[in-house]
Amino acid sequence: MQEMLRLNGYHPFRPAAWIRVTGEDAHSFLQSQFSNDLNGMEVGQVVYGLWLNHKGKVHGDSFVLRVGEDEFRLMSYATPGQVIEDKLGAFIVADDVELVQETEQVAAISFLFDGDADWFEAFAEKGDSGGRIKGVDGDLFIFPGRRHRGEGFDVVGKRASIQGFLHQLGQGRFNGYQLGEEDLEAVRILHRIPAIPKDIGSGELPQEGRLEDGAVSFSKGCYLGQEVMSRLHSMGQVKRHLVRVKADRELPYGATIRSGSKKVGLVKSGINFRDHYLALALISRSVGADVGLQVDTEGAQGRGEKGTEAQRH
Repeated sequence: MQEMLRLNGYHPFRPAAWIRVTGEDAHSFLQSQFSNDLNGMEVGQVVYGLWLNHKGKVHGDSFVLRVGEDEFRLMSYATPGQVIEDKLGAFIVADDVELVQETEQVAAISFLFDGDADWFEAFAEKGDSGGRIKGVDGDLFIFPGRRHRGEGFDVVGKRASIQGFLHQLGQGRFNGYQLGEEDLEAVRILHRIPAIPKDIGSGELPQEGRLEDGAVSFSKGCYLGQEVMSRLHSMGQVKRHLVRVKADRELPYGATIRSGSKKVGLVKSGINFRDHYLALALISRSVGADVGLQVDTEGAQGRGEKGTEAQRH
């Protein structure tokens, strides 16, 4: 794993969701379900957002790509396609909307740029950070990604096309630029980007994962969960937020975090990084940054033991 904050390279992956949405009512239907605003969205644009339930809790996330007047694609890194399809399908009543699950037919590549001018310039013509989709060889979609806080884009297409693209990347000057899964997880956690629904899911609100900026519209009309979002926006902060914690040993996913005898949070995704274990954690806002934390590990729960020490990072 590259032990640095700056990552430049590409990572092949399989999207958890790739769904084709078509029909005369496709736009209005997605607008009524999606947390972000799709009005004014032109063909060739992409918007990131969430799929909420009626209580405003996070059911999943995706990019919405508009590829035609009445045709869209939904792509998610971590929310399973069947989860999104089942959720949306439950709300289709008399709408002229068709959902087609195409997740198993595609593959993808994420490109990350952070500080390497040569790498960025070499591939600048292949992506566009302005929200537009470009077709390559007729069946690849290219759009801005969300792997880290720097520049980047994703390429999604049929498996054979992606395999051909990967073969090209592995030749010559780009040999050695491929990033592993651990690289992507490290930069995601370092940048506090939650995997959905693993880190922020059906028990959490978008604001607890710092997702309100860029993934939630507070000005669009009615959509599922909108009433809760508006109320939170006008009334103030949520009680928990996603932070990073560091420990000297692995922290189990879902383990309880305590301050003294008081339960104050839960461990989420984590990874070994630079001789430490670095994890995302959902912690009460009442806990100060300098307060000592203990994590319940096997053998410590319910026995009054101290557990593993952790600190905000």
